[in-house]
Amino acid sequence: MAIAAFLASAEAFAQQSEIIYRDFDPDSILIYWHKLGPVWIDLDADGESDDLRMKMNAGGYMCIPQLLTADSNTMFCIAEPDLILPEVSEEEWRCQFLWENAGDHPGRHDHYGFRIKCENGYRYGWFQTYNRVISEKDGKQTAHFGFDRTAFCTVPNYPLRWGQISMTGIEENDGSSAFATIHPNPTNGLVAIAGENLKAAEAFNALGQRVATATGKGEQLQIDLRGLPAGVYFVNVTDSEGRKCVRKVVKE
Repeated sequence: MAIAAFLASAEAFAQQSEIIYRDFDPDSILIYWHKLGPVWIDLDADGESDDLRMKMNAGGYMCIPQLLTADSNTMFCIAEPDLILPEVSEEEWRCQFLWENAGDHPGRHDHYGFRIKCENGYRYGWFQTYNRVISEKDGKQTAHFGFDRTAFCTVPNYPLRWGQISMTGIEENDGSSAFATIHPNPTNGLVAIAGENLKAAEAFNALGQRVATATGKGEQLQIDLRGLPAGVYFVNVTDSEGRKCVRKVVKE
C-alpha cells in the first residue's frame, strides 16, 4: 500500500534564496511498521516527489524502513552536524540505506546528506529523520518514522555543511579548498580570478542558473557580470587537477 507524503508546493520555496530550508511538522511525513510504503520525498523542492523513497524492509518480527534514491542522479550518505558534504569520499555515497535509527539499534543514524548531479557538478543538501515509538505491547513496538527537516542548496558545488540553513555569515570556502581568489569584491561588473593552474570558471545566480563563463587561462581568469542585476553571485572555479571551489561575489 502506498502512503501519501506531505509535499509543500514548490512555489512556496521558489524564493531568491541560495538554500531552501524546510522544517516539517513531525506528523507530516510518516511511515508505519505495518505498512510497506513507499513514501516519495521531494528533496530539491521542485514540486516533483522523485528524489527519494521510503519503504519498509519487512523480515520476521522486525520491520525496518529503507531509504532508496528514486533517480540514478541522486545519492546520499550518513553525515554528522557541520560535515562539509562535498568533502565526503566517493565510496560513502550510496543509493540506499536501511534506516538504522529504528528502535534502539546500536548503529543509530538520523543525519543524512544528499547530492543531485547537475550539468556543472553536484548540488548538495541534507535531511534529518526521526522515529517515535507510539505503543508497546507484549514486547512488540509500533513506531512512526518520518522526515524532520531538510535543506537544499541551489548553487552547484557549494561547500554546504550539514545543518546549514542559510549563507548569512558563512564563508563560501574554508581551509585549503579555497585555491582561488576574486577581486574586486564587491564589483561593478568585471571580476578577476587569480590562482595557480586555473582551468575554468562559471558564475551562477542565487537560483543556481549559470549566467556567465570565464575567459583567459592559467593563473588568471576573468568573468564579466556587467548587464546582470545587482546581487550575490557564486563563481565555481576549476583547476587543472579537477579541484573545485566556490567564491561568492557581490555585484553592485
